[in-house]
Amino acid sequence: MTSSPRPQLELRLAFERIFGYDEIDFFKNFVSKAGVPDYFDVITRPMHWSLIDAKARPTRILGDKRL
Repeated sequence: MTSSPRPQLELRLAFERIFGYDEIDFFKNFVSKAGVPDYFDVITRPMHWSLIDAKARPTRILGDKRL
C-alpha cells in the first residue's frame, strides 16, 4: 500500500458522491427486522452507509497509522 493519502481521499470523495444520491437516507442506517421483516430473507449481508463509512475510515484501513 502506498503511503500517499491520495487513494484514500479518492475513495472518500467517491463514497460521499454515492452517499449523496440517497436523498431520503434510505440506506443511511441498519434496516429494522420489525419494519421490513422479509429484508433479511433476501439480503444475507446487509450493509448501510454508516457501516460502510465506519469501515472505510483511515484508521481502519491503515491500522495504527494516522493520516
